[in-house]
Amino acid sequence: MITWSHRSATLASIVVLISLTVHPPSGADTRTSAGRLSATADAATADRANEAHPRISSELTAALGLGSGIGLRPTASTGDGFLRRGNLIAVTIRTSDASATVRALEALGRRPANRSPHVIEVYLSAGDVTSLEAEPSVSFMQAIVPPQGKEVIGEGRAAHNATNWINGGVTGAGVKVGVLDYFYHGITNLVGTEVPANIIGRCYTDVGVFTNNLNDCTDPVTANHGTAVAESILDIAPGVQLFIADPSATLDFRSSIDWMIAQGVSVIVFAQAYPWDGPGDGTSPFANSPLRSVDAAVAGGAVVVIAAGNEHRKSWFGPWRDNNGNTYHEFSASPVDELNRVSLVNGHLVQVQARWQDSWTGASSDLAIEILDPVSGNILASSNNQQSGVPGQYPLEFVSFTAPRADAFPVRLRRIGGPLPAWVQIQTFNAGPTMQYNTDGGSMCNPAESANPGVLAVGAAPWDATSTIRDFSSLGPTPDGRIKPDIVGADGGMTASKGAFVGTSQAAPYVGGLAALVKGAFPSYSPAQVAGYLKTFAQPRGGAVPNNTWGYGFAYLRDLEVELPPAAPLNLVATVNGNNVSLTWQPPTAGTVTGYVVEAGSAPGIANLASFPIGNTLSFATGAANGSYYVRVRAQSSVGPGAASNELLVQVGGGSVPGAPTNLQAALNGSNVSLSWSPPMAGGPPPGYRVEASLTPAGPVMAAFNTVTSTLFVPGVPPGRYYVRVRATNGAGASAPSNEVTVLVAGTAAPAAPFLSGGVVGSSVSLTWNHTGAASYVIHVGTGSGQSNVGTFPVGSVTGATASGVAPGVYFVRVMATGAGGASASNEVVLTVGG
Repeated sequence: MITWSHRSATLASIVVLISLTVHPPSGADTRTSAGRLSATADAATADRANEAHPRISSELTAALGLGSGIGLRPTASTGDGFLRRGNLIAVTIRTSDASATVRALEALGRRPANRSPHVIEVYLSAGDVTSLEAEPSVSFMQAIVPPQGKEVIGEGRAAHNATNWINGGVTGAGVKVGVLDYFYHGITNLVGTEVPANIIGRCYTDVGVFTNNLNDCTDPVTANHGTAVAESILDIAPGVQLFIADPSATLDFRSSIDWMIAQGVSVIVFAQAYPWDGPGDGTSPFANSPLRSVDAAVAGGAVVVIAAGNEHRKSWFGPWRDNNGNTYHEFSASPVDELNRVSLVNGHLVQVQARWQDSWTGASSDLAIEILDPVSGNILASSNNQQSGVPGQYPLEFVSFTAPRADAFPVRLRRIGGPLPAWVQIQTFNAGPTMQYNTDGGSMCNPAESANPGVLAVGAAPWDATSTIRDFSSLGPTPDGRIKPDIVGADGGMTASKGAFVGTSQAAPYVGGLAALVKGAFPSYSPAQVAGYLKTFAQPRGGAVPNNTWGYGFAYLRDLEVELPPAAPLNLVATVNGNNVSLTWQPPTAGTVTGYVVEAGSAPGIANLASFPIGNTLSFATGAANGSYYVRVRAQSSVGPGAASNELLVQVGGGSVPGAPTNLQAALNGSNVSLSWSPPMAGGPPPGYRVEASLTPAGPVMAAFNTVTSTLFVPGVPPGRYYVRVRATNGAGASAPSNEVTVLVAGTAAPAAPFLSGGVVGSSVSLTWNHTGAASYVIHVGTGSGQSNVGTFPVGSVTGATASGVAPGVYFVRVMATGAGGASASNEVVLTVGG
């Protein structure tokens, strides 16, 4: 018997000492203020238009010309970066009662473009907006800000060692990849050459309106940004199928993700960013937040790869500082400077966003952004939403400003009232200039600051100097102290649509292509496992990893022949003569084979009766007692055993097994599952059936039910995704399986699957895995794939374990993350101790 605890374990009658290692869940302008502006722009003269419109954001008030104060643009302005249609502007309405708000809109003759329970997106005039202020259900209105590309103005294939995998036959074939971006006509120009002909599009012609015509995925402002992103993915993973969408509004962003998940997309790349909409801890109070949308993508089975941003020199992050007590934040303490200048040319649009430490259910630290005229000192533009502790007020400001001439325009933060925030963060959001004062950390974009383990935020390094981080590449930490980015990819590679493509906009699709290769090589991997794989094998950079410059390092694939065990042997055939069984098979199509392992079990997918090496041969014969045996063969290499061949049901003695049942169907009512099927096509109804359920397609049986009828009702099934099949049984054994159906039971989800790594030194074994937010973990050890016959060992919430004095043998090891929603198994590692 084997027992494990936090201190010790016994393995195969030898005492194994366990020590658990706990890993926690996981060139600026130098001018000073010596020539600081005069006091003409102080609080006494600052405009606060939103005091008259407390439920309209500052940027929407300014964009519609609703204020009479300083620097508010007229309604006719179209250079502010917002979505417009004639005299209408696209608006996000936050509502406590969507039905009531829709009725108010219909009374104004307006129809929502998008709607969710607490968010409505619609085009409105200035008059509409002011009328809606009287509607009690309307909490807040703000202009829709489209996402911004993370580009600074295919060598990546070799830089990331993708060439080795492609030459080895792993191209991403069968993997569907989604791209959320703007494409212009360049995407159709390259179809059939740089871009495959089977590309499928969801192209938005307006907020909430889309077609499947690729020619509608156009945006002349950003030109070929998305096309270059698509090219970069295909440079790394030329076999993938692309699904593209070009949403602007956040509800369209969510709808596009839902559409991609429904199409079976398993990798999504987003090389742009939306404005901040949360406190920087990976959460948001808003239902339409891109942070929530990428969480939904991961829950749907897609790893999401996002450009970290090019905002390193465009961001300031640190404690609130006002040593002289005049209400203005000091970006520099020595010399004291309250102005952070941005250099603009005539007609240049800059958008500035700021957030700070405060409650997101009712902010009370009241701050404002002000952009000044460097000559007169007057306020040219400002964002000054109210933060007085009222529900629906947030510690967030956003302002758009178009330069009337070439100059260095000062930006400042002013405290209107309320408690002092512990920290503030300010950033030029669009493709704007650097800030005079910027910090090394705190420059991550949204939703790259996500805390989801199935999301990768990607920084950038030149493809020809992969040990040098780009000066513009966004750095962590996040405001809540998490390390970002997650990983770094190459940029500067050539594309047909844009030439050299520089920025995290190319680094992200390069890493997205790598994710597609990993998914193609390991189809059962969850999003967190794909992300964990790339982080585990990244080339370390910047000292201890992870760190806030490189994350886990530069993304790099190990050589395929080192990484992958052999493919499955082919065409296993069994011949039975009395009690003698002969097996023959063909070698796998890929991988170096050093020998084969024959497995036999009393049920499908297990090897509880036999699992032994037989050398490098293509046949095997043995004697066997009467009974039914499930037999398969695996090829083996120095990496370990590969995938199993086709599985045979071998009957030694007795009659013949029945045929397979057909037409298996499943119906779901809450957590209750009803199954029905048809008897075998020949031989009449069998005396019984066995229903089998697995956590992976055709995988090891995790639950089995016997019945004598062709129906089965299973009440109270725990939440999760199950793969179900049925076999007919008689005295000779069980038939081949029926068709397999997928059953998805909603409810509290099981924790994300951890990515497990293991190593052996002498008789010592070490295991590590990433923290997935689970309450506890259980190690499973077996002598065959999917087995736990050596033992299961609860180890609490730690993310690593070591064992010494382990007996010689081959061990198949998994770790399960457990929580209220059940258990989720990791990948399986095969560890050989001794010999």
